[in-house]
Amino acid sequence: MEAKETDDIVIDLRELLGNLIRKMWIILSAMIVTAGIGFGYTKLYITPQYTAMSQMYVFGKRQSISELSLSDLQMGSQLTSDYMIMIKSRAVMEQVILNLGLDMSYGDLANMIQISNPNGSRILRISMNYSDPHIAKSIVDEVTKVSCARIADIMDLDEPRIFEYSYVATNPSSPNVAKNTILCAFLGGFLVVGVIVILYLVDDTVKTPGDLERYLELPLLATLPMEGKTAKNRRRRRERE
Repeated sequence: MEAKETDDIVIDLRELLGNLIRKMWIILSAMIVTAGIGFGYTKLYITPQYTAMSQMYVFGKRQSISELSLSDLQMGSQLTSDYMIMIKSRAVMEQVILNLGLDMSYGDLANMIQISNPNGSRILRISMNYSDPHIAKSIVDEVTKVSCARIADIMDLDEPRIFEYSYVATNPSSPNVAKNTILCAFLGGFLVVGVIVILYLVDDTVKTPGDLERYLELPLLATLPMEGKTAKNRRRRRERE
């Protein structure tokens, strides 16, 4: 009995696979349509974003390389955490808004600014994404300059050194048109496959003599041929003649 149930499962899987292969044209059509929708929506309705980024170097009191000690280097690494908080402070953000005449609040600008410290180094990166690459560059550069002056004033240290200002991006950083198009294509194909599988599973109609044996678990003794439309049409033509 267990072997019979296992065979039935294998046959069902084969039939399901065959059903999917027969309807492959529907799946491919759905993938093409949803890929086109994803491409068009990304191109027409999603505003491109451009990234601007500047970098500063964090250190303590100015001194020569020969005078640097391990504690000085460790202090510089610890200062990066303090600097990351101070850069996004209200005083810095409001000063940048005032200097550039921006029509946004302190919170809006603070949410746009991203600060990172790669690999625990003494490098701080200030970046933002914006729809206008020129405005993005202006804001990032101004945030960098204002925060450096603010840090030096509050912490009584030399200003962090800005070793790289941002540049005007020529290519958008988002959205990724190719990625969105491929994801939409796979999503459309997945949904259609799901619908086909569900319809197959809920379809309990008898289509072949083998279905009777499988569903009723009774041996098939004989089959009665049914007259199709072609035979009926031929008979009607004979009667007319």
